[in-house]
Amino acid sequence: MANHAKAASSKTLGTRRRLLWRDIGIVLAAVATVTVIGACSSQTGARSPKVASSVNSSALPSTVRTSSGSGAAQPSASAPSLSSRNTDPLIIEDVKTQFWQDYSFYTESNVPVSQQALAAMDTGGEPTSPPPGTTVANQEWIVLTVASNSQEPITINDMTILKSCRKPPPGGTLFFSPSAGAGPFTVPHIYFDLDKSVSIGQYAPDVASTIPPGGNFFAKEVITLHYQEPQTLAIFVTSNQYCSFRFALTVATPNGPVIQRITDHGRPFTITSDGEMGMANPGQLSFSPYSIVYAGGTADEQHNGRFVRVNPATYHGSGDPMSYRAS
Repeated sequence: MANHAKAASSKTLGTRRRLLWRDIGIVLAAVATVTVIGACSSQTGARSPKVASSVNSSALPSTVRTSSGSGAAQPSASAPSLSSRNTDPLIIEDVKTQFWQDYSFYTESNVPVSQQALAAMDTGGEPTSPPPGTTVANQEWIVLTVASNSQEPITINDMTILKSCRKPPPGGTLFFSPSAGAGPFTVPHIYFDLDKSVSIGQYAPDVASTIPPGGNFFAKEVITLHYQEPQTLAIFVTSNQYCSFRFALTVATPNGPVIQRITDHGRPFTITSDGEMGMANPGQLSFSPYSIVYAGGTADEQHNGRFVRVNPATYHGSGDPMSYRAS
């Protein structure tokens, strides 16, 4: 009963303390003079199909041409990159970066947020994506929609990640806002743990799947597309570091395999972490890399989830954040 009550309380709290993303994004951009990524519905000008707007939405297409097995043509290690071809086999129709289970994010600003802006962050609403110009922390859900640009059927065989990782950058502001969880995954997805050396996207099942996790996603979910046929891919990325990364899709075409790069509207994707795990206190988070830290959401249940500025040197992610208030 206690667990049920806590879950219900966390759910209510999560609804009460959600960011007013557009407004706070404008505030952060003005304060930090960070670059705001403009809206971009297509990288090629192609038509845009309906795409799921929620990280765990069942609206992800269930009628795409997929099959189980390994009958797709296998790419060679010398597959040409898209830069050496005049026509890419895939049209990149949409790319969305979204939260999953954790609403924490980072901005390069070293200027404290005003009380008025913090108050705006306590308004209602259900956030999906972080404010413009900020970086998701800890866990990132990426919804990628592609369509075939080939008159002949093509097959997606592989997705690898090209990454550059290091410790969280010194300075900046972290909004630490964990949640009680978003429930089980409702769609199979491609999984990358950037703290491991595995560069090939791993198969991660949904809650109803009978297929075991692990191994190349596209060996278990073979995706063949016909001309202008869309396909939405769900990608889940985690890290305890600061990483910038891109994806490389290997596509089997009638003219041979092609490697096509995937970016966040022309820029690398990014993800960061709460900070390094404290060596002196194993299991507790260290926020010391950041200049400014605000704790909210389920990290501040004592005060209805509102953001409180805490001392990065002493706060460790648990307890009443008011006890760790920055001077």
